[in-house]
Amino acid sequence: MKNLGKHTIKITVNGVPNGKTVTQTVYEQAGLFYVNHLSSKKQIQQINGEYIVNHNVRAISMLSMRDICNKFENHESKAD
Repeated sequence: MKNLGKHTIKITVNGVPNGKTVTQTVYEQAGLFYVNHLSSKKQIQQINGEYIVNHNVRAISMLSMRDICNKFENHESKAD
């Protein structure tokens, strides 16, 4: 996997731009582009020279719910 350095990446949610960007290291392998995401790599797109990462609302909701549950469990265990 070739490191292409840091680039500004536009964020979309369910394919719709939300106006936000992040700066991350982009990697290329066999003509596909990736960024680090959680504990693995997430494939991104390059369109007209711009990098774009798409997030799925359902996946975002599940991650948020997991975070809420973890915080609740941690709080409960400290109260014992």
